Amino acid sequence: MIKFSKNRSIVNLIGIPLIVFLIFMGDYFFLFFISVVNFFCLREFYLLPKLEKIYPQFLTGYIISFSILLINFFHNDKIFFLSFFDFFILTVLFVIIFELFRNKNNPFLNISITLTGLLYIPTLLSSLFLLRNIKTQFTDFYDLGMVITFIIFISTWFCDAGALYFGKFLGKNKLFPRVSPNKTIEGSFGGLFGTFLIYILFYLLSFDEIFNDFLSHFDILFIFLIISIGSQIGDLAESLLKRNFGLKDSSSLLAGHGGFLDRFDSILFSAPLVYIYFRFFILI
Repeated sequence: MIKFSKNRSIVNLIGIPLIVFLIFMGDYFFLFFISVVNFFCLREFYLLPKLEKIYPQFLTGYIISFSILLINFFHNDKIFFLSFFDFFILTVLFVIIFELFRNKNNPFLNISITLTGLLYIPTLLSSLFLLRNIKTQFTDFYDLGMVITFIIFISTWFCDAGALYFGKFLGKNKLFPRVSPNKTIEGSFGGLFGTFLIYILFYLLSFDEIFNDFLSHFDILFIFLIISIGSQIGDLAESLLKRNFGLKDSSSLLAGHGGFLDRFDSILFSAPLVYIYFRFFILI
């Protein structure tokens, strides 16, 4: 039987409505939300190798990561007269030069993990801005960007829940034992089932009708499939990183859930994949 701690339930009770509210509000409320998630996820990522005497550039990472979020929040390829590519070239140069003056052990790994964190956390999180800021208006109450962002979060949550329950009650065949020994093929199908429940609810509430001018039925179904697959790959990817350092959770900050990175690892993959689909097949 699956047991949920009191602390885990409290985190859910407070966190889920708050996230829904911040998605609904959008704009600077959403920027604040993603900035907080970015800060704690990046911090946890940089702390993963702390027992290996590896010292990423925390402050540099925080400042650059927030700059990356701002570039994408304002949906502009340029900030301070620099393109995103120009900005990243300067970032690489700065991180390497700064390491020259730090006098820390393992400079190669310090540089590598600092830059990897910037590619993994703020760069992938930024796709949520590019989706949320789609301003195709349906009514005065919601627009395409808001609905798509809701779908990503809710479908990811149901995917995680479906994988958990199916894995606990039906799981027998290991999915990827080298990376995550507890994950099963049955749990993976449960994640797909959880996402499909949201797809059915989507139609029962007639949300598909508001997308008729923008998305085909195939587009909608494929987006849900992308979310399910992306969520599970994101979870496995973070497990791979944690396992490299012998860790089960990225932190204990969210009682009963692990850390921020444990909670948002799936979003880090599902959101960018949905954005790529929109970018190249729906042409936003």
